[in-house]
Amino acid sequence: MKHLTDREQIIHGVFSRARTLAVVGASPRGGRHSNVVCGYLRRAGFDVIPIRPDRAEVAGLPSWASLADLPPGACDVVVIFRRPDAVEPHLYEAAERRPLAVWLAPGVWTPRLDAVAAALGLTLIKDQCIEEAHRHDARRRGHPEATPEFRAR
Repeated sequence: MKHLTDREQIIHGVFSRARTLAVVGASPRGGRHSNVVCGYLRRAGFDVIPIRPDRAEVAGLPSWASLADLPPGACDVVVIFRRPDAVEPHLYEAAERRPLAVWLAPGVWTPRLDAVAAALGLTLIKDQCIEEAHRHDARRRGHPEATPEFRAR
């Protein structure tokens, strides 16, 4: 049996316990990575809540204007698709929701965000695509999410 790294254990734990994911910066445009990820996560069985100030529909889902608008306990993981200089306020909003983790899309992380997340008591997963991490974790468990047929849906 392959042993998991500390990071893999955290990610596996998040996927094992999470049911609802709030996606900050989700795009309504079909070709954008955040839109594709929202669709994938939904097909993988998660409840997905897009977060957009304009409340535009994303991947067929209604969106909320901000994390602060969500009721307490409404999301298990906050996924952030924003420029690095726009992320910090979302960390403060996320801390109010007490998620299992905050997931930063590749290219979003900065050392400052690490420090802020630590000060707020947030588990931060960074520089890894949540879709790819989910596929990797699912493949390890032998779930259908890892098959080419699932990806094509």
